[in-house]
Amino acid sequence: MTIFSGSLLISLNINGRKRRRRLSAVRPNNNRRDNQQAKTTQMLLVVIILFLVTEFPHGLLILISTTVPNFYQTVYVSLGDLMDLLALINNAVNFLLYCIMSSQFRSKFLKMYFNKEKNIEAVNNTELTSLRTDYVSS
Repeated sequence: MTIFSGSLLISLNINGRKRRRRLSAVRPNNNRRDNQQAKTTQMLLVVIILFLVTEFPHGLLILISTTVPNFYQTVYVSLGDLMDLLALINNAVNFLLYCIMSSQFRSKFLKMYFNKEKNIEAVNNTELTSLRTDYVSS
């Protein structure tokens, strides 16, 4: 996961530079897109780092428990709950990061969970439209 995450960040960095050069050649004042891309890259970097900080020790303990006799019973069992707690904290922090840094995530989340009647209406209207289309075409 560490190698994949590192290669992903390098690729994002290279593509971001190329894109900024192309955009600056076409439109010299395109700061909004650059800021949005930088914000997304920062969020991705923080999410990856948090994941590695919480999951790397767990993976290391599993690896050690497969090679060292009695490590699982003496050490891993006592630290298992702590590793689970770290994973839960990671998920909660990721949710907060998405809410703080992504306006699109916030709007979709609020629409999904607080406008239920409108969503049900939209689904019902879509179903009615498809039923009418199927009926007319038959």
